[in-house]
Amino acid sequence: MSGIFLHGDFGRSLRDGTPVIQHILVRLPASLELTVTAILIGVALSIPLGVVSALRRGSRSDNLLTGVSVAGFAVPQFWMGLMAILLFSVTFKSWGLPWLPSGGQQSTIGGGDPLDLLAHLFLPATVLSFVYLSIWSRFVRSSTLEVLSQDYMRTARAKGMTERRAVYVHALRNSIVPLVTLVGLELPGVLAGGLVVETVFSWPGVGLLTYESAKSYDFTMVMGTTTFVALAVVLGNLIADILYAVLDPRIRYR
Repeated sequence: MSGIFLHGDFGRSLRDGTPVIQHILVRLPASLELTVTAILIGVALSIPLGVVSALRRGSRSDNLLTGVSVAGFAVPQFWMGLMAILLFSVTFKSWGLPWLPSGGQQSTIGGGDPLDLLAHLFLPATVLSFVYLSIWSRFVRSSTLEVLSQDYMRTARAKGMTERRAVYVHALRNSIVPLVTLVGLELPGVLAGGLVVETVFSWPGVGLLTYESAKSYDFTMVMGTTTFVALAVVLGNLIADILYAVLDPRIRYR
């Protein structure tokens, strides 16, 4: 069985008899596009939000970010996706405002240009990244608070280094190193968790393929996509370990 997987043979679809791996490879670019965009949004926003929350611990902004983080973690993605479609697609269009597409990867008529692709990508990527943004921002906050209390931070301040420089030179890099591991571990989870978002927004990725196969009782396809995500978990762990050693010179693998 392991030899079959090493050769990329995940079986054949029960619907049309074609190899499962062909369907996965056709849908994979769309899933990667959505996943990578969601991760970039999550990382780009979680780091500054987490650092600001740590520097202003106990303030109104810290409490506000905490409330938003809890809400983002608690609200189901399918509900958030439906509300985003209702607001930015249906309501904005009825009000005569610029509106975003409610689904698909591109417009069926006259679509395919960069702006059209970006418009279709914005809503699903934002919804997919929101729950991870909530988790990662709290993680960065806790990590930054821990770093700020270290001896080398007090030494930097004692030498006359400004607070801003101490934070950006010493605290920021050391506080985001653990985030690399967390993001690497969540990468396969985002790919698998995209099933809900891809279904809500009709995004033609691996998640939507799994959902469509489950509805049509194509168990071979479901097993193939599940195995593919499991392999992505192993790859995500490997990438996270490598990047952790690159960013933290104290880590050495022998």
